[in-house]
Amino acid sequence: MDLNTMPYELINSRVKLKLFSLIMGQKTEITAGELARQAELPVMTVSRILNNYCAMNAMHHRRAGNVNFFRINKDSYAIKMLMRVYSAFENIKNPVEYMKDIFKEKLPAKLIEKAYVYGSVASEKSKPESDIDLFVVANSKKDLQKLENVLNDLETYISRSFGNTLVTYMITPDEYKMKKNLGVIKEAEKGIKII
Repeated sequence: MDLNTMPYELINSRVKLKLFSLIMGQKTEITAGELARQAELPVMTVSRILNNYCAMNAMHHRRAGNVNFFRINKDSYAIKMLMRVYSAFENIKNPVEYMKDIFKEKLPAKLIEKAYVYGSVASEKSKPESDIDLFVVANSKKDLQKLENVLNDLETYISRSFGNTLVTYMITPDEYKMKKNLGVIKEAEKGIKII
């Protein structure tokens, strides 16, 4: 083991972290090719990273004919230290999942017939300056009015949490019946269902 290298260097990029997650889920030996297939990465990239793992004593390497097999070394200092970090990261949700939880928590389901996040967030094409588009069908016109106050507070909360603007398209069931064939509503209903 290179004693002058810190274990976190094995997970200091998105690719390395993705591989680490896959490696930690392996119960048996695996080849670089199989790991590359699972990670959807080039074999040479995976091989280079696995060789770094071996240099840190984080993995055992075995050759059988012309095939290299790799297995996690659970007794390795590097793996023990990385597991502490990894277990903390394991429970972190991606921003969209976290946002869905916020909507489910803060939107009063008793006032809403259906709600979707749509647009660039739902299609996974968002940029840092993208709006968060929310489509809501209230149960009634009265419920729609009650929702306006809730959504004003929610817009502030979302803006502070993510730095993006929440843009809400709210309609009543009657409006929905008249407009359900519009492109924007069809797109919204293909989005991420909240309620």
